[in-house]
Amino acid sequence: MREPNHAKKTEWLHGEAIMKEIYNGGMQAYIEKQVSHIEDALSFDGKKFVVMCVDERLLFGQEGLFNENECPVQTPGSFILCSKEEREKIFTNLPISGFTSHEGCGACKVYAKQRGLDEEDTDAHGKEFGQKIVEELREKGRDVYYRHITGDEMHHPKEFHIARVVYYINTKTFNPFALSEDERGRLPIGFGISRAHFNEGIAQKDLKLCISIAFGAHGFGNLFTEEEPLLIVPVAVDEDSLENMKTEVNDVVKTFAVEDQKRVKIDGFYSV
Repeated sequence: MREPNHAKKTEWLHGEAIMKEIYNGGMQAYIEKQVSHIEDALSFDGKKFVVMCVDERLLFGQEGLFNENECPVQTPGSFILCSKEEREKIFTNLPISGFTSHEGCGACKVYAKQRGLDEEDTDAHGKEFGQKIVEELREKGRDVYYRHITGDEMHHPKEFHIARVVYYINTKTFNPFALSEDERGRLPIGFGISRAHFNEGIAQKDLKLCISIAFGAHGFGNLFTEEEPLLIVPVAVDEDSLENMKTEVNDVVKTFAVEDQKRVKIDGFYSV
């Protein structure tokens, strides 16, 4: 088994205290104790929806990357891997005000490979796709901005993914930027999947991709163990919804090899 490099071990240790408390006491108890204003991150009244990638380096990016009045809508590559029909169905019912792409997007690399394009020019593919979508929305009378996010605006390091968790979000939004800097820093860094805005099939496909990235060469890989697993965190509006999301997530986890299943734990929270 290949040993993780020093940089990965260092980043892993940065999140160790938070993760140990969650492993020992559970996510619900941790949120209620350490992130007491979590409702601010879940509130969407009067806010605008902004499309972004699932990348944890965006959701937990540099201070000011997004603001408290923006609600992230997250899927790999900002919908670049979705069909046009899937996108249009979602966009019809969603008041989108912003659309983003970002530097070094892995989903854009997958997109390029699927179409026989230059896999090293991911930024160009992301920009071209994002600008095209925004133009289409504007032609329909929608007031939507486009923005390409640079690596310097994202959470560092840029070279690999540092997600310890995957947020499977069944609330209208989950925006850590709406929290104080202190409480935002207490949340474990993770990928974000906007389950509330997608059907089960799309969200589960996104989840499978995030787990694969976390376990792969560009994630923490074999640092995840049965004792220190990748945490899948369903975010729900109430206890019943949380149980439903846990079942949905477990259906995805069961598609992985048995040894990898042991390196995953499902433990979410609901707003109280």
